[in-house]
Amino acid sequence: HATRRQWVWVKLGHSPLAKALEHLHTLAVLSTDKPKANSLHALSEAYQHTGHRVDLAALRALAELERTTDRAAVIAALRSIYRPWLSEQAERVQALVAQEELPTPTAQGALVGTPGTCILFVDGLRWDLGTWLQQRVQHYGMQAALQARWSGLPSVTATAKPASSPETAQN
Repeated sequence: HATRRQWVWVKLGHSPLAKALEHLHTLAVLSTDKPKANSLHALSEAYQHTGHRVDLAALRALAELERTTDRAAVIAALRSIYRPWLSEQAERVQALVAQEELPTPTAQGALVGTPGTCILFVDGLRWDLGTWLQQRVQHYGMQAALQARWSGLPSVTATAKPASSPETAQN
């Protein structure tokens, strides 16, 4: 269906599934690449390099759709392709956390900005959405850099925010 994405119907918004298929294809291809990480650091690096693109492809596939029937079709595809990948990633993190502790905020170092730098702390901003935000900021001619840090577990506001906020991490 790749050629269909060039048709006028797509530009008019009448072929959302053709657009969603592009993201499902990306997801299917990228989710076959399983990281051979044997440490949390290596797993983090693999996710930052490729893994986040699987999550972003799933979000983009769903974002193309408005009709319930179209969403149901894409959700069914995601359940068969994306859910096993998610489960495997979660199990891998759990296995690695059982072998080594997550780095503490102190061990990860303080977040320090230089003059002219804005540190944006967003509770729950995932790497996939962070890369999307970075691209949007750069599109408008600004510089943007991403830095990964482990959050507290569980990664809910009451635990993660005090553990990783620039204000409290230095105190």
